[in-house]
Amino acid sequence: MQKRGFTLIELLIVIVILGILITIVLRVYTGPVQKAKLLQCKANLKALYTACYDYATEEGRFPWAGEGAQYWEHWAVLVRYNRNGKGIDPKNFVCPEFLNKHPAKRDEDAGGEWELRPENVSYAYANDVRTYDSVGYLAADMDVKIGGQGQGHQEVIVILKCTGGDPIVHKLKEGEDWSSVCGKWLSRD
Repeated sequence: MQKRGFTLIELLIVIVILGILITIVLRVYTGPVQKAKLLQCKANLKALYTACYDYATEEGRFPWAGEGAQYWEHWAVLVRYNRNGKGIDPKNFVCPEFLNKHPAKRDEDAGGEWELRPENVSYAYANDVRTYDSVGYLAADMDVKIGGQGQGHQEVIVILKCTGGDPIVHKLKEGEDWSSVCGKWLSRD
């Protein structure tokens, strides 16, 4: 009796079936993961708004590092105000979609202090001094993924208004990009 192996056709059919199954599993798995990341992003912005509102209640305006400061320097003002981050978590400054941004770590040798740097922040910040009575945006994701390019959520920008409330999830329309939606309100330099 001669042993019979797989023919090339049988092997290709098995590979195609496995490919289809993997595609189905990835689609089923990706949806809930994307929603969870979106919810976490919104929660981060809500936490930042609460901290900014507390700051504004005392200072009369949202954190401001001065004219020409970069987005992360404004957030650093908020960290220093919150007794070096004790009132806010460094994870709140990083959208879960941004893989090249990592939360700041505390330096235990320096008394547990942490300091924000550009690599620790993925949310843009208002481009001028704003109060909680301001009309406009306070913060938003710095980038959006369009056609596989960019970081952030797929064709969605999460935006926090100066008036607070639930962050807006703005689905980009034809011809829109980050700059056209957020450019007049936010700084990302």
